[in-house]
Amino acid sequence: MVGSFRIDTDGTEIYKITDENNVMIVVTVTSLSATQKQVVFSGQLVICNTLSEHFEMKVVEAVEVDKDKMFKNAPTQIVNGKFVPPSILINSTKKYFLRLRFYGLESAWSGDIPLVENMKCAQPWLVKVPLQERGQFLSIWCRIVTQTFPKGVKILAILSPLFMIRSNLPVNSKVHIETPTLNVHLESTIRGKGEFQQLYCPGTIDHSHQLSFQLDDTPTSNPYVPLNYSLVDQKKFFKKPDQQDINEILASLSKSNQSAWPYFGEEYEGIDFLIEDQPLTHVQVRYQSASEHSSALLVELLPWCLLLNTLGCPIAVIINEKELCRVNHHGICTPPKLEETFYLGVGIGGTWNLTSPLQLAKSDWSQSFYMPKITGTIPINGSIKTLVKCDPYICMVFLCSSIVNEIRLLKVSSTHVLTNYSSIQLNGICFAVPDNGTQYNIPKDVDKHSFAIMPNLNKR
Repeated sequence: MVGSFRIDTDGTEIYKITDENNVMIVVTVTSLSATQKQVVFSGQLVICNTLSEHFEMKVVEAVEVDKDKMFKNAPTQIVNGKFVPPSILINSTKKYFLRLRFYGLESAWSGDIPLVENMKCAQPWLVKVPLQERGQFLSIWCRIVTQTFPKGVKILAILSPLFMIRSNLPVNSKVHIETPTLNVHLESTIRGKGEFQQLYCPGTIDHSHQLSFQLDDTPTSNPYVPLNYSLVDQKKFFKKPDQQDINEILASLSKSNQSAWPYFGEEYEGIDFLIEDQPLTHVQVRYQSASEHSSALLVELLPWCLLLNTLGCPIAVIINEKELCRVNHHGICTPPKLEETFYLGVGIGGTWNLTSPLQLAKSDWSQSFYMPKITGTIPINGSIKTLVKCDPYICMVFLCSSIVNEIRLLKVSSTHVLTNYSSIQLNGICFAVPDNGTQYNIPKDVDKHSFAIMPNLNKR
């Protein structure tokens, strides 16, 4: 039986359960408050599956004789997709390897995956998991992390896809994947809104792929986007930190697929934005690691801009009397690249009421490009107010710009927002009056211009 251990100090230690099988147990103590502590018991081996697929897995002792018998007698465990199954107790004096196959396929098993770090290079173990069709497989990464303690080691095996994709467009798109050396063409739907998604490419890291993208009813993008591991510095990409805490790695991986899209701040979280018709637009591509502890190469689509409308009525981007895109209240879209002066149309009374001319300030104006400044210049990080005459009304529009995740965020909103925190409905009327006046006559027929402010019962 395990001996006594201290719980007055936070941290992780390893203790021997029994001398017979040299089985060790990992004890982690965490203070939840000044009066409460959490004590977690776990095995030495932890599996973290970051793929969507479910796997069958065997943990097999590495022996010199009766290898097939040892493999056959090893119990099969299920590793669900995007899941960390219960940890596993192992004999601390023996060596083990993993084998995987897809759950429910009854296909062949993968080759041996050593439960030790790859000492030849920082690259994780490349694993070919067989598919049902003979000779076909899906390549994945298995990164082994070992954390040393005074009385033993804790081992983490992280299963990752080779490639992932993330589109920050508001709409779904289609990706065409060409692998010329294998003569393979694949298609997949890429969900937008900053969602992380696996990208299935044939072959291994030695193969290069060509990606092209397509929105609904639009031509396929040209030229293609290359995808292979030579696009990144692999020494830096796979570099391991000097100190690795497995508990911290697992906590980080559990949050790695969270997205702050569309990046306009916490006040807009939880809003079900209207996704507008997406015109042809300009998109950049960025290559990076899918997360700090993931081995997957992420292809990220970065639209040049996201336009969000919280004005309370429809808006449109207009150039040369042509409507380029339309965005309803609480709608979002990526407009075409706005390289010249444009107008914002405010939809009131069934017609577009135009702002004064607008233009987007750019970071390169002072270097190699000059564009005449106008009063409607929207700074890169900042805001302006503009007045729109909507006879017999006026509309005060607030235009806010910022750069987040290499995307220009443009928010169109009202300069004033009325909220009713009482329990009754209120009616209001807005007046536009000169700044220098002191006394005003209110017309008698203003009731027809009043509007209702409904109670907001969620707050007091």
